[in-house]
Amino acid sequence: MINSTYYWNMNDEANKLRRKWYIDEYVPIDIFSIIKNKIPNLTMVFMDMGDKISGASSEFEGYTTIFLNSQQTYGRQRFSLAHEVYHLLIEEHSDKEEDKQVITCMNNSNEKIEKQADEFASCLLLPHNALKYYEEFNGIEKNEDWTIEKIIDAEQYFQISHHALMWRLRNLNIISYEFYQKYKSSPVKKARKMGYNTKLYESYTGKEETTDGMYIYLLNKLYDDDLISIEEKNRYLTDAFCD
Repeated sequence: MINSTYYWNMNDEANKLRRKWYIDEYVPIDIFSIIKNKIPNLTMVFMDMGDKISGASSEFEGYTTIFLNSQQTYGRQRFSLAHEVYHLLIEEHSDKEEDKQVITCMNNSNEKIEKQADEFASCLLLPHNALKYYEEFNGIEKNEDWTIEKIIDAEQYFQISHHALMWRLRNLNIISYEFYQKYKSSPVKKARKMGYNTKLYESYTGKEETTDGMYIYLLNKLYDDDLISIEEKNRYLTDAFCD
């Protein structure tokens, strides 16, 4: 189990960033829209990264790139994006450009820094006080009130993956190990029966292999300034999955 004091420290770091971004700690966060606005010179790359990698990130000479696995669910991609935010904005880095490199994040890594990034991501998407307020507003007075239906309601509201919310509730000792094991698998059928759109649990088909952001802007600027030919521009666009 995660040390509760340390977990609260990660929650404080997440809320500190929310305040910096002028986002109330009690509300769901549209992480994709926020990141594009809050991180300058950002390029987002959605690509098939296989079964072992969830994402990656790098920052070099003022330009930032975040890679997300296009084959993972929308909920997982939201979590992975928040995870990469920790590596880019919270984790301590060397100031030397030559020491910077691409940070590759594996699924279910046991490395300490990866666990820290996971805890931060969980708290950024769903701060502790937001969870507490949600319980109060929805009449969840004791741990036993957290049924699978209530969990699906909560993850849909906060747009957090099923795995992330179950992991969070388990590590806060809100649900038992037996409950966690019984309901940890994807609840697509259950969510559908409850009337929810299942986008959260399915592959993010709106973002298959593609590239958004600064890379596209710079490429078009180079072409507009006659620094590259139309053939070069098209080749670079194709390299970035932009046919």
